[in-house]
Amino acid sequence: MKKKGIKRGKVITLTTKHARTKQDLGNGFTRLEFLNLPIPARGFRVFRFSGTEGNVFPISGGWFISNDTTQDSWVTANYPQNSRTWIITMLNPSTVNRTTQFFVIVKNPA
Repeated sequence: MKKKGIKRGKVITLTTKHARTKQDLGNGFTRLEFLNLPIPARGFRVFRFSGTEGNVFPISGGWFISNDTTQDSWVTANYPQNSRTWIITMLNPSTVNRTTQFFVIVKNPA
């Protein structure tokens, strides 16, 4: 019996228009929230936020994974790729499909 490995992931590109909620934090800062993004069992996803469309600069990113939080999940990357792009790579090694919430804090130009 062949053991199943990690499935190849895909890149999901998000912009300000994809945000489910937007919260004004004051002083030109906004929190964008992206909900119910799928991560397959034994798979990973790369979430790429692009601030070029909304003319914003991402300064921080975070995540929350749902569907059986007793099982492992990892973020293997969480960084700014450049001044307009934020990357989060999430791994779901469990045997169930899961969803995630992805957050980005952005700065609006003055």
